[in-house]
Amino acid sequence: MPSNRASARTGKSFTDSAKITSTRVLKPGKTTSSDVAAAAGVSRSAVSFAFNNPQRISTATRERILAVAEELGYTPNTLGRMLQAGTTNSIGVLLPQRLAQILENPYHARFLMGVGQICDQEGYTLLLTPPLQDSVLKAIPYAAVDGFIVCGLEIDRGEVA
Repeated sequence: MPSNRASARTGKSFTDSAKITSTRVLKPGKTTSSDVAAAAGVSRSAVSFAFNNPQRISTATRERILAVAEELGYTPNTLGRMLQAGTTNSIGVLLPQRLAQILENPYHARFLMGVGQICDQEGYTLLLTPPLQDSVLKAIPYAAVDGFIVCGLEIDRGEVA
């Protein structure tokens, strides 16, 4: 049985904060796919399939994995998924002005509504990217998106040319 020492991170004893399954005591902290796999009696690949590619495993296996994941409080790591897949499923709209100014303009509001509707249909999120320190180019590296829609930039704008 684990000791009843206080965890440096939470101040709780290990036994108070551990998640207990029928066969295993899990460490306190974030539950991993390995924890779910062990508790469900499947491989990590099966856990991945349950969340990302469910047709690769049986319905019964998927339901068991999802039930164990919910019991343990597991949620897939979105950042890890994006890094592995090499995609964010996000589109950025590069804006020429601050958000308050953009949203006051009826053209931009309708434009963004239309882009948002298409993103919803295609399963993408939308990131509005205003200038950073008055520079559109400085904002680009801070936006984790698959690509940009450039909106309202003048051709003669010095930093774009």
